[in-house]
Amino acid sequence: MTPRRSTYAGLFLLMGLMAISADATAAIFTVGTGAGCSHGTIQSAINAANASAGADTVRLTRSLTYQPEAVTINAVENLNLVGGFATCTQAATDSNKTVISGAGGASEPVLRITAGTGIVVKLRHLTITLGDEDGNGAGGGIRFQGDGALEIIESNITNNAAAYGGGIYALGTGSNAELIISESTVISGNTARYSGGGVSIGGPIEMTMNAPNSIIAFNEALGQAAGTGYGGGLQVSGQATAYIGSSGVGGLGAIYSNTAIDGGGIAIISGAADGADATVYLYTTNPAQPVGV
Repeated sequence: MTPRRSTYAGLFLLMGLMAISADATAAIFTVGTGAGCSHGTIQSAINAANASAGADTVRLTRSLTYQPEAVTINAVENLNLVGGFATCTQAATDSNKTVISGAGGASEPVLRITAGTGIVVKLRHLTITLGDEDGNGAGGGIRFQGDGALEIIESNITNNAAAYGGGIYALGTGSNAELIISESTVISGNTARYSGGGVSIGGPIEMTMNAPNSIIAFNEALGQAAGTGYGGGLQVSGQATAYIGSSGVGGLGAIYSNTAIDGGGIAIISGAADGADATVYLYTTNPAQPVGV
Protein backbone atom coordinates (compact mmCIF):
# COMPACT_ATOMS: atom_id res chain seq x y z
CA MET A 1 0.00 0.00 0.00
CA THR A 2 2.85 2.37 0.73
CA PRO A 3 3.98 2.71 -2.89
CA ARG A 4 0.41 3.42 -3.99
CA ARG A 5 -0.03 6.09 -1.31
CA SER A 6 3.26 7.60 -2.44
CA THR A 7 2.01 7.64 -6.03
CA TYR A 8 -1.25 9.32 -5.03
CA ALA A 9 0.61 11.85 -2.92
CA GLY A 10 2.89 12.63 -5.82
CA LEU A 11 -0.08 12.97 -8.15
CA PHE A 12 -1.87 15.38 -5.83
CA LEU A 13 1.33 17.40 -5.40
CA LEU A 14 1.76 17.61 -9.18
CA MET A 15 -1.85 18.71 -9.63
CA GLY A 16 -1.36 21.37 -7.00
CA LEU A 17 1.79 22.63 -8.66
CA MET A 18 0.01 22.75 -12.03
CA ALA A 19 -2.78 24.79 -10.51
CA ILE A 20 -0.29 27.21 -8.97
CA SER A 21 1.54 27.47 -12.29
CA ALA A 22 -1.69 28.17 -14.18
CA ASP A 23 -2.59 30.91 -11.73
CA ALA A 24 0.85 32.50 -12.14
CA THR A 25 0.95 32.83 -15.93
CA ALA A 26 -0.40 34.80 -18.83
CA ALA A 27 -1.90 37.91 -17.29
CA ILE A 28 -3.20 40.34 -19.94
CA PHE A 29 -3.11 44.13 -19.55
CA THR A 30 -4.86 46.40 -22.07
CA VAL A 31 -3.86 49.99 -22.79
CA GLY A 32 -6.38 52.44 -24.19
CA THR A 33 -9.54 54.31 -23.36
CA GLY A 34 -13.05 52.93 -23.04
CA ALA A 35 -14.55 49.60 -22.04
CA GLY A 36 -12.21 46.82 -21.02
CA CYS A 37 -9.07 48.94 -20.70
CA SER A 38 -6.91 48.32 -17.66
CA HIS A 39 -4.34 51.11 -18.18
CA GLY A 40 -4.07 54.52 -19.77
CA THR A 41 -0.35 54.49 -20.57
CA ILE A 42 2.15 51.97 -21.91
CA GLN A 43 4.52 52.52 -19.00
CA SER A 44 1.89 51.88 -16.32
CA ALA A 45 0.88 48.63 -18.04
CA ILE A 46 4.53 47.53 -18.31
CA ASN A 47 5.03 48.26 -14.61
CA ALA A 48 1.93 46.22 -13.74
CA ALA A 49 3.19 43.33 -15.86
CA ASN A 50 6.51 43.37 -14.05
CA ALA A 51 4.68 43.18 -10.72
CA SER A 52 2.55 40.25 -11.91
CA ALA A 53 3.88 36.71 -11.53
CA GLY A 54 4.44 34.74 -14.71
CA ALA A 55 4.60 35.60 -18.39
CA ASP A 56 2.43 38.58 -19.31
CA THR A 57 0.97 40.29 -22.36
CA VAL A 58 0.43 44.02 -22.78
CA ARG A 59 -2.02 44.88 -25.56
CA LEU A 60 -1.87 48.32 -27.14
CA THR A 61 -5.05 49.57 -28.75
CA ARG A 62 -5.43 52.39 -31.23
CA SER A 63 -7.95 54.17 -29.01
CA LEU A 64 -5.04 56.29 -27.72
CA THR A 65 -2.24 58.18 -29.47
CA TYR A 66 1.15 57.04 -28.15
CA GLN A 67 3.25 60.17 -28.62
CA PRO A 68 5.69 61.19 -27.32
CA GLU A 69 6.88 57.93 -25.81
CA ALA A 70 10.12 56.92 -24.10
CA VAL A 71 9.16 53.61 -22.50
CA THR A 72 11.47 51.64 -20.20
CA ILE A 73 11.05 47.86 -20.03
CA ASN A 74 13.12 46.13 -17.36
CA ALA A 75 11.74 42.67 -18.01
CA VAL A 76 11.92 40.29 -15.04
CA GLU A 77 9.73 37.66 -16.77
CA ASN A 78 8.71 36.90 -20.33
CA LEU A 79 6.72 39.74 -21.86
CA ASN A 80 4.68 40.21 -25.05
CA LEU A 81 4.00 43.77 -26.18
CA VAL A 82 1.36 43.49 -28.88
CA GLY A 83 -0.40 46.10 -31.00
CA GLY A 84 -3.04 45.80 -33.68
CA PHE A 85 -6.14 46.18 -31.52
CA ALA A 86 -8.75 48.82 -32.31
CA THR A 87 -10.31 48.66 -28.84
CA CYS A 88 -9.66 47.00 -25.49
CA THR A 89 -12.48 44.52 -26.06
CA GLN A 90 -11.21 43.34 -29.45
CA ALA A 91 -10.15 39.71 -29.07
CA ALA A 92 -7.77 39.40 -32.03
CA THR A 93 -5.32 41.66 -33.81
CA ASP A 94 -6.18 43.18 -37.18
CA SER A 95 -3.99 44.32 -40.07
CA ASN A 96 -3.41 47.82 -38.64
CA LYS A 97 -0.33 48.20 -36.48
CA THR A 98 -0.28 50.33 -33.33
CA VAL A 99 2.09 53.30 -33.70
CA ILE A 100 4.45 54.20 -30.86
CA SER A 101 6.19 57.50 -31.62
CA GLY A 102 8.92 59.45 -29.89
CA ALA A 103 8.09 62.70 -31.72
CA GLY A 104 8.05 65.83 -29.60
CA GLY A 105 9.49 64.24 -26.48
CA ALA A 106 12.86 63.81 -24.84
CA SER A 107 15.79 62.63 -26.97
CA GLU A 108 15.46 59.01 -25.89
CA PRO A 109 14.81 55.64 -27.54
CA VAL A 110 11.13 54.92 -28.06
CA LEU A 111 11.67 51.61 -26.25
CA ARG A 112 14.56 50.98 -23.85
CA ILE A 113 14.55 47.25 -23.07
CA THR A 114 16.60 45.21 -20.60
CA ALA A 115 16.19 41.44 -20.32
CA GLY A 116 18.20 39.09 -18.12
CA THR A 117 19.23 35.51 -18.73
CA GLY A 118 16.35 33.37 -19.95
CA ILE A 119 13.94 36.31 -20.35
CA VAL A 120 12.21 36.75 -23.73
CA VAL A 121 10.59 40.02 -24.81
CA LYS A 122 8.44 39.91 -27.95
CA LEU A 123 7.19 42.92 -29.92
CA ARG A 124 4.37 42.28 -32.40
CA HIS A 125 2.13 44.38 -34.69
CA LEU A 126 3.87 47.65 -33.79
CA THR A 127 5.33 50.61 -35.65
CA ILE A 128 8.22 52.16 -33.71
CA THR A 129 9.00 55.57 -35.16
CA LEU A 130 10.56 59.02 -34.67
CA GLY A 131 12.78 58.11 -31.76
CA ASP A 132 15.87 60.31 -31.45
CA GLU A 133 18.71 59.46 -29.07
CA ASP A 134 21.01 62.49 -28.91
CA GLY A 135 24.75 62.96 -28.47
CA ASN A 136 26.73 59.73 -28.61
CA GLY A 137 23.67 57.73 -27.57
CA ALA A 138 22.64 54.45 -29.17
CA GLY A 139 19.29 53.12 -30.29
CA GLY A 140 16.84 55.62 -31.74
CA GLY A 141 13.87 53.29 -32.07
CA ILE A 142 14.89 50.48 -29.73
CA ARG A 143 17.81 50.08 -27.35
CA PHE A 144 18.13 46.50 -26.11
CA GLN A 145 20.63 45.28 -23.55
CA GLY A 146 21.07 42.10 -21.54
CA ASP A 147 21.59 38.35 -21.63
CA GLY A 148 18.02 37.57 -22.69
CA ALA A 149 16.24 37.69 -26.05
CA LEU A 150 14.33 40.30 -28.01
CA GLU A 151 12.12 39.10 -30.87
CA ILE A 152 10.43 41.52 -33.28
CA ILE A 153 7.49 40.13 -35.25
CA GLU A 154 5.26 41.72 -37.91
CA SER A 155 6.46 45.22 -37.01
CA ASN A 156 8.02 48.32 -38.57
CA ILE A 157 11.03 50.16 -37.16
CA THR A 158 11.14 53.33 -39.22
CA ASN A 159 12.46 56.91 -39.30
CA ASN A 160 14.43 56.84 -36.05
CA ALA A 161 17.86 58.38 -35.38
CA ALA A 162 20.79 57.91 -33.01
CA ALA A 163 24.58 58.05 -33.03
CA TYR A 164 24.74 54.25 -33.27
CA GLY A 165 21.89 51.97 -34.29
CA GLY A 166 19.43 54.44 -35.71
CA GLY A 167 16.67 51.84 -35.79
CA ILE A 168 17.87 49.26 -33.26
CA TYR A 169 20.91 49.02 -31.00
CA ALA A 170 21.41 45.66 -29.29
CA LEU A 171 24.20 45.03 -26.78
CA GLY A 172 24.68 41.53 -25.43
CA THR A 173 26.02 41.19 -21.90
CA GLY A 174 26.27 37.39 -21.87
CA SER A 175 26.40 34.33 -24.11
CA ASN A 176 22.60 33.87 -24.16
CA ALA A 177 21.77 37.26 -25.69
CA GLU A 178 19.70 37.19 -28.89
CA LEU A 179 18.06 39.59 -31.32
CA ILE A 180 15.54 37.88 -33.59
CA ILE A 181 14.13 39.75 -36.58
CA SER A 182 11.13 37.58 -37.33
CA GLU A 183 8.55 37.46 -40.11
CA SER A 184 7.12 40.55 -41.82
CA THR A 185 9.39 43.03 -40.05
CA VAL A 186 10.65 46.10 -41.91
CA ILE A 187 13.55 48.22 -40.62
CA SER A 188 13.71 51.24 -42.91
CA GLY A 189 14.47 54.94 -43.18
CA ASN A 190 16.57 55.07 -40.00
CA THR A 191 19.70 57.20 -39.60
CA ALA A 192 22.86 56.74 -37.56
CA ARG A 193 24.91 59.88 -37.16
CA TYR A 194 27.94 57.62 -36.68
CA SER A 195 27.48 53.89 -37.52
CA GLY A 196 24.80 51.23 -37.84
CA GLY A 197 21.98 53.00 -39.68
CA GLY A 198 19.37 50.27 -39.48
CA VAL A 199 20.75 47.95 -36.78
CA SER A 200 23.89 47.90 -34.67
CA ILE A 201 24.79 44.85 -32.57
CA GLY A 202 27.72 44.44 -30.22
CA GLY A 203 28.99 42.33 -27.36
CA PRO A 204 28.33 38.57 -27.17
CA ILE A 205 24.99 38.54 -28.99
CA GLU A 206 23.48 36.54 -31.83
CA MET A 207 21.17 38.15 -34.35
CA THR A 208 18.99 35.98 -36.59
CA MET A 209 17.09 37.22 -39.65
CA ASN A 210 15.82 34.49 -41.95
CA ALA A 211 12.02 34.75 -41.77
CA PRO A 212 10.00 35.71 -44.88
CA ASN A 213 8.99 39.27 -45.73
CA SER A 214 11.52 40.94 -43.44
CA ILE A 215 14.03 43.48 -44.68
CA ILE A 216 16.58 46.11 -43.61
CA ALA A 217 16.33 48.81 -46.29
CA PHE A 218 16.95 52.50 -47.04
CA ASN A 219 18.88 53.23 -43.84
CA GLU A 220 22.07 55.28 -43.64
CA ALA A 221 25.18 55.75 -41.51
CA LEU A 222 26.47 59.31 -41.89
CA GLY A 223 29.89 59.02 -40.24
CA GLN A 224 29.78 62.42 -38.58
CA ALA A 225 32.64 61.54 -36.20
CA ALA A 226 36.14 60.36 -37.05
CA GLY A 227 36.43 56.60 -37.39
CA THR A 228 32.70 56.06 -37.95
CA GLY A 229 30.40 55.71 -40.94
CA TYR A 230 30.15 51.91 -40.93
CA GLY A 231 27.16 49.76 -41.77
CA GLY A 232 24.32 51.60 -43.44
CA GLY A 233 22.05 48.60 -42.98
CA LEU A 234 23.77 46.56 -40.29
CA GLN A 235 26.86 47.02 -38.12
CA VAL A 236 28.23 43.91 -36.41
CA SER A 237 31.01 44.56 -33.91
CA GLY A 238 32.92 43.08 -31.00
CA GLN A 239 31.91 39.48 -30.34
CA ALA A 240 28.56 39.71 -32.12
CA THR A 241 27.34 37.20 -34.70
CA ALA A 242 24.62 37.72 -37.34
CA TYR A 243 22.82 35.00 -39.28
CA ILE A 244 21.14 36.36 -42.41
CA GLY A 245 19.04 33.97 -44.49
CA SER A 246 16.37 34.05 -47.20
CA SER A 247 14.51 37.10 -46.04
CA GLY A 248 13.54 40.17 -48.04
CA VAL A 249 10.34 41.65 -49.46
CA GLY A 250 9.06 41.49 -53.05
CA GLY A 251 12.17 39.80 -54.38
CA LEU A 252 14.54 42.32 -52.78
CA GLY A 253 17.42 41.09 -50.63
CA ALA A 254 17.31 40.91 -46.86
CA ILE A 255 19.70 43.90 -46.75
CA TYR A 256 18.77 46.35 -49.51
CA SER A 257 19.68 49.88 -50.65
CA ASN A 258 21.36 51.17 -47.49
CA THR A 259 24.19 53.71 -47.53
CA ALA A 260 27.33 54.38 -45.50
CA ILE A 261 30.89 55.55 -45.91
CA ASP A 262 32.08 51.95 -45.44
CA GLY A 263 29.86 48.88 -45.73
CA GLY A 264 26.68 50.28 -47.18
CA GLY A 265 24.86 47.00 -46.57
CA ILE A 266 26.83 45.36 -43.75
CA ALA A 267 29.96 46.39 -41.85
CA ILE A 268 31.82 43.81 -39.75
CA ILE A 269 34.09 45.37 -37.13
CA SER A 270 36.47 42.86 -35.53
CA GLY A 271 39.17 43.20 -32.93
CA ALA A 272 37.43 42.62 -29.59
CA ALA A 273 39.70 42.89 -26.55
CA ASP A 274 39.43 39.14 -25.85
CA GLY A 275 40.36 38.25 -29.43
CA ALA A 276 36.86 37.15 -30.48
CA ASP A 277 35.83 38.30 -33.92
CA ALA A 278 32.55 39.69 -35.17
CA THR A 279 31.00 37.24 -37.63
CA VAL A 280 28.27 37.29 -40.27
CA TYR A 281 26.84 34.16 -41.89
CA LEU A 282 24.90 34.51 -45.14
CA TYR A 283 22.90 31.46 -46.17
CA THR A 284 19.86 30.46 -48.20
CA THR A 285 16.90 28.96 -46.37
CA ASN A 286 14.51 29.14 -49.34
CA PRO A 287 15.89 27.77 -52.63
CA ALA A 288 13.50 30.00 -54.57
CA GLN A 289 14.95 33.10 -52.90
CA PRO A 290 18.72 33.16 -52.43
CA VAL A 291 20.02 35.38 -49.66
CA GLY A 292 20.77 38.87 -50.95
CA VAL A 293 22.65 41.97 -49.80
